[in-house]
Amino acid sequence: MNPRQLLSIILARWWVIVLTTLIVLGGALGFGFTRKPTYLASTQVLLDLGATNPVSGPALPAAMMQAYLSTQVEILTSQKVALRVVDALGLTDSPETVAAWQKETQGRGAIRQWVADGLLRRLDVRPTRDSSVLSITATAGSAASAASIANAFGQAYVETQIEIRIAPAGDLATQCELSRFRVTLRRQM
Repeated sequence: MNPRQLLSIILARWWVIVLTTLIVLGGALGFGFTRKPTYLASTQVLLDLGATNPVSGPALPAAMMQAYLSTQVEILTSQKVALRVVDALGLTDSPETVAAWQKETQGRGAIRQWVADGLLRRLDVRPTRDSSVLSITATAGSAASAASIANAFGQAYVETQIEIRIAPAGDLATQCELSRFRVTLRRQM
């Protein structure tokens, strides 16, 4: 087939090409105008890997770094953190949210859990390349909502990390108090 034959075929079927182009263009424009806009907002959280010892090197060996990052991503995307976000933003107080929950679940289950699950579906958490930073990206129907969700997840993660680190000390203090109480009871007997 030479170029002249190809040109004659295209000219003979010009209406098919134009019609196909218009249909595809119309479909793309229709989809673009009818689609509800979505907004992305990101924030970043710096992970505490422990102090680097000048003699022995990093506190966390390089081989364990990926496992540590994966663990932090799991914590950040946990139900505990998501429920903190729901409470911090007051997302269950909206009548629209309650109506959507009623419609989708017929009132079964906890609304906090349902909202938290919805937030987690619209959340993307990834470690940044070759660093100890987690990038948190939230998707929402408005830019302000996306930003507040991303920031709230960052804040809830930090609070959860503090709670995780302080909990053993609290448990130890409780055990010490119980020991003192037992000693006091034995002396009184």
